Amino acid sequence: VNSPMARAVVNLPLHVSSLSPTHRDLARRYISNALADESRRSVRKANPHFSTLIASPSGAALLREAGFMPIADRYVVDTTADASLRRVLSALDATPTDGEADAPTLLSLPDELLLRTLVGMSPPDLCRFGRACKAAGHIAGQGCLWLRHCHPRFWPEGFGADRLGADSWLALAPIGGASRAM
Repeated sequence: VNSPMARAVVNLPLHVSSLSPTHRDLARRYISNALADESRRSVRKANPHFSTLIASPSGAALLREAGFMPIADRYVVDTTADASLRRVLSALDATPTDGEADAPTLLSLPDELLLRTLVGMSPPDLCRFGRACKAAGHIAGQGCLWLRHCHPRFWPEGFGADRLGADSWLALAPIGGASRAM
């Protein structure tokens, strides 16, 4: 059988972890609904959200393992499939939807390292970075990041305008502009 639902599952956690957080939430919702209400154990094949989920090999494998089977123009879960639905739901619940929350972020870097990382950005990129959130806006507004884009005669006016001070400004200055010209 060459349907997207025909793939056998050997490792539920592997398939769950390979789904995007959006697809994990979607699978969790369909399976929870099927467990909570028997009238929700049938989904039209034309359903666009369900279609995107079964288009993913891992999503199709999880739904098949949960008991969703293609019948005519629908995917149907048998009324005796509660154990399968619960097993897949448990695997989905064991993996948080925001699994990336524990991963280090750019803004978790120490300020000095973050500024050294961002100092090479172009003005449009710095502006885009600054619009990402308040913390990024605060960092992107640091004068030392804008040094390489300003004429050195304007530097003295900016000393002390950020929390790093003149020494940090000069350390991050473009090549050839590392002397204090006041």
